[in-house]
Amino acid sequence: MSQDEWRPGSVLAHPPSASNRHQPDSQHREDHDLQDQGRQIRNFLGSAQPDPHSLNDVVDGIAQKNGSFDRGDARQHDQQGLRRFRHAREHRLPVMRALLVVNPRATTTSTRTADVIVQALSHELDLEITFTTHRGHGVDLGRWALDNQLDAVIALGGDGVVNEVLNGMLRDGPARPGHRVPALGVIPGGSANVFSRALAIPTDPVEATGVILRSTRDGVFRRIGLGHVQTPEFARWFAVNAGLGIDARIIASMEQQRGRGGRATPTRYFITTVREFFKDRRSPRMTITRPGLAPTSGVVVGIVQNAAPWTYFGAIPVDPCPSASFETGLDLFALPSLGPLTTVRAATRMLTRADAGSPGSSRSPGSSGSSIVRWHDQSAFDFTAQEPVPIQVDGEGMGTTSHASFTSHPGALLVMGR
Repeated sequence: MSQDEWRPGSVLAHPPSASNRHQPDSQHREDHDLQDQGRQIRNFLGSAQPDPHSLNDVVDGIAQKNGSFDRGDARQHDQQGLRRFRHAREHRLPVMRALLVVNPRATTTSTRTADVIVQALSHELDLEITFTTHRGHGVDLGRWALDNQLDAVIALGGDGVVNEVLNGMLRDGPARPGHRVPALGVIPGGSANVFSRALAIPTDPVEATGVILRSTRDGVFRRIGLGHVQTPEFARWFAVNAGLGIDARIIASMEQQRGRGGRATPTRYFITTVREFFKDRRSPRMTITRPGLAPTSGVVVGIVQNAAPWTYFGAIPVDPCPSASFETGLDLFALPSLGPLTTVRAATRMLTRADAGSPGSSRSPGSSGSSIVRWHDQSAFDFTAQEPVPIQVDGEGMGTTSHASFTSHPGALLVMGR
């Protein structure tokens, strides 16, 4: 999808009026209406109609059915060329100022789907729209939203663009008295979309947009904890996970393949994982330390989770630390070797989501020094290696490091949705 292909048309109608919200089944009716609108839009997207602007007919039909805004109150958005409609209900919250950050190289988002999303959000928000053009661009855009005191930033893309945006917004740290940070909205458009799935946001982009619209209309937000990693080379916030060792090597290899035009498919991930596993299992050994306890030495792989699952293999969750949550501290899963027995045991735990050990337990019970290390709900810990090891943050390769300090930050970010 390129910027030249971007042709905004009309605007998706707002979900039905919330005047019936006090009735016992009002939430059910709203869910049904959102799904019905999504079906109508998806039917249009899958049709063979040659004129993209025939979307207006679909939108007009939804608007007439719901009667939720006044077309006489429409005004043109001067900078973006998009129509925005002011809602007719008196109890409507003030219009939020938001930035939509679109990754045009997102794995699963088509031009027509993105067009529908832009029009829908333009109806509800005072919306600015921009495209990422290079790696790290999302960080700059998040900073711009922070400096211009926007109410929200909505990321349309995968976990990578989400991570960049939140790092830009948190340039000066989480919100505190006298320091306001925009809320973050997510519309999945990548290959795994781990963050949006962990938030229970629908994987369908149109339905995910419905969640954003409802959050805007009803003021439904959620405050979540984040992780932070500090190394001699960089400092980075993360929403879902970070990793050192073979985990990061796999990510780096996938990025190289995508740079050559390869798609991030489950099959490609599987082949890459097998290849990296057999390529060189003599990884540098690391020592993990945490306040008040003896060091844990000799690990070769470290996976840090701020939420569950860790990732997905297609539709299958892969979860070393199934108890990880946005409402708790960080969880850690570490391996002392990549030998066959340890690897099989680790893979079994990841795929079955077996939760072994109590909070804070050092090693899984019933085994010797070759056992798996699992820690739950940790506020801080450090990794130290004799030589640099690869590191990844939220699925993005960050090079190598010999020291990494991880800390948990409860309630660091406000997100749009339930």
